[in-house]
Amino acid sequence: MGERIYVDELEKGDQLTVVVSRRSRNNGIIETGHSHINIGGVSKEAVGEKIEIEILGVGGYAIARCLNEEYTSNDYSPEEMLPIKRESIPPDRSSSNWEDRKGETMGDLPDRM
Repeated sequence: MGERIYVDELEKGDQLTVVVSRRSRNNGIIETGHSHINIGGVSKEAVGEKIEIEILGVGGYAIARCLNEEYTSNDYSPEEMLPIKRESIPPDRSSSNWEDRKGETMGDLPDRM
């Protein structure tokens, strides 16, 4: 297979030439040392082929874009596999303020004071 790839050594934007190891649920998978790179939905013809990829994100495994269009469809979008950035979701303020919520949680209790 050539030089071994380790996910923890990859960074967003890295471009590599790799061989697609297998498909799992239609996603192309590149086996690496102790992990894998998921390239999203590619055709079964990609398995065993040498392709170019660009790393989109790295965590316990990496997510990458296949740059070889002959193995992807028009709606190919591996970016959809990236986790949602928690900062982009506004916090639910309604459940964080005890003074606002105590009437909802204790309103049916008898007054003990």
